[in-house]
Amino acid sequence: MEMLLVLSIVINLAVLAFLFVILRIINKNKMDNYSLQNTMKMFGDMISENINEKQENFNKNISDLLKAYESKQEKISTMHLEQLKNAEKNMAEKQVLMKENLIQNLKQFEERLKTFSIETEQKLENIRKVISERLQEIQKDNNKKLDDMRAVVDQKLSETLNKRMTESFKLVNDRLQEVYKVLAKCKI
Repeated sequence: MEMLLVLSIVINLAVLAFLFVILRIINKNKMDNYSLQNTMKMFGDMISENINEKQENFNKNISDLLKAYESKQEKISTMHLEQLKNAEKNMAEKQVLMKENLIQNLKQFEERLKTFSIETEQKLENIRKVISERLQEIQKDNNKKLDDMRAVVDQKLSETLNKRMTESFKLVNDRLQEVYKVLAKCKI
């Protein structure tokens, strides 16, 4: 665009130089005033036409450049809009996939949790059974030992009671014999 402007200026300067050369020729030839005016008018008209033509070309070039620029801008806008739509579509698809994956993961987690819960309940039930059985065994063992201890205590108590009663009866018997001896001596 700047090049066109520079080119237009150079052409106008060339035309002016040409006019200057013609004016010198006219002065040398001493043309009359009327033919000089006609020549000047003719060159002025030529310069005017040239300038108008250059101006029209310049305006046309500017108009063409603006149209090309607007066309490119429209294409770029369309392209950006399409890219945005594609990006939006891709994001929507990714969100759907992520949602589906999340739902699937949650279902898997729920299944694992149910399985874990069932396994835990079974293990706890087994532990309860084992503890109950062991407690019953301990209770039976304790009862047996208590019965054994009672039997031993009863036996020892019975033996001690029998021994003491035997000793008491023996003591009473010995004392009665002494009393009988003293009474027998008193009777005599």
